[in-house]
Amino acid sequence: MLGQAKCNECGGTKTLEIKGEGEIWSRCLSCGFQECEWIFGDNPEYLQHLAQEYAITIGDIKQALKPTIKTPTLYQKTIIEQLQALNPWFMQLYNVKAILPLEDGRTLRLHTRHRGDLVINIDITYDNGADLYNIKADKITKHLNVQEIFNEKGFYWDQLDETIHKLLNKHAGVPLNYV
Repeated sequence: MLGQAKCNECGGTKTLEIKGEGEIWSRCLSCGFQECEWIFGDNPEYLQHLAQEYAITIGDIKQALKPTIKTPTLYQKTIIEQLQALNPWFMQLYNVKAILPLEDGRTLRLHTRHRGDLVINIDITYDNGADLYNIKADKITKHLNVQEIFNEKGFYWDQLDETIHKLLNKHAGVPLNYV
């Protein structure tokens, strides 16, 4: 149990508990009311709110979460499932050499390799507050120079494949006519 706060249901004392894979729940010790407060991959800024409400530090919360955090998270698995639903051949078409779940729990990286030594990393981040996706892409040269080539926000899930396809067409010559 982490910290203490006043229960909004009965006025008793509630605490935070870590459950499942990176889930933070509040539970009232008096009335038993439980509520999921945060899941690994949610907005990390909300942890500051929880820390203040329960009179604990963010460090305390992160330390308690650490043993339960596993990647890929549900958010990251969902991004893969959505890409596969939109284009079952996206891995071959886009020359994806690795799919990497990033540590924030919300971002999935497509590591792609193209002609010569051209590497493009595409980061797809789920913004659960807006229920939209953000896409960022970096081109990495053979000298390990990183150049941001794309960084836009606010994509619906059904726009992911088309956006990535156009991005890779422009920067890596991936053909648009693949069917």
